[in-house]
Amino acid sequence: WTDKLKNWVNFLIIPLFSFLNAGVSFADVSADHLFHPVVLGVSLGLILGKQFGIFSAVFVLVKSKIIKMPTNTTWPEVYGTAIVCGIGFTMSLFVATLAFPPGVTQEMSKIGIFIGSIISGLLGAIVLIVAYKIRTLKHK
Repeated sequence: WTDKLKNWVNFLIIPLFSFLNAGVSFADVSADHLFHPVVLGVSLGLILGKQFGIFSAVFVLVKSKIIKMPTNTTWPEVYGTAIVCGIGFTMSLFVATLAFPPGVTQEMSKIGIFIGSIISGLLGAIVLIVAYKIRTLKHK
C-alpha cells in the first residue's frame, strides 16, 4: 500500500504542499514581472549558478583525485544532476525571506524561485534522459 503512494507523495503531494505553503499569489503577476531584476537574478542563480558551482566542484574534486567518480556514472549524468540541483524551494524561500524585506521585492524573489526551479527541473530531466539514451546506445 505505501509503495503505491510513494511516487504520488514524492512527485505530487510534497511539491504541491511546498508550492501552496510558499504564500505566493500569482493573481497580480504580469509578463513585466518576469523581467524584474530580482526575478531574473534569482532565476538565473538557480538555473546557471547551481549547475556551474556543483558541476565545477565535482569536476575539480574528481580530477584532483580527492574523490572518485561514482561507479558507472558519466559526466553528462553528473552535469544533468547538477542542473536538477537548481530546484530549490524550501531553502531558497527561507533565504529570500531573510534577504529581502517584506513587500514587492520579496514576492519577486519567490516568483524567481519558482521559475528557476521549474526550468532547472525541466532542463535537468532533458539532459538526464539524453545521457541515459546515449549510455544505452553505447551498450547495445
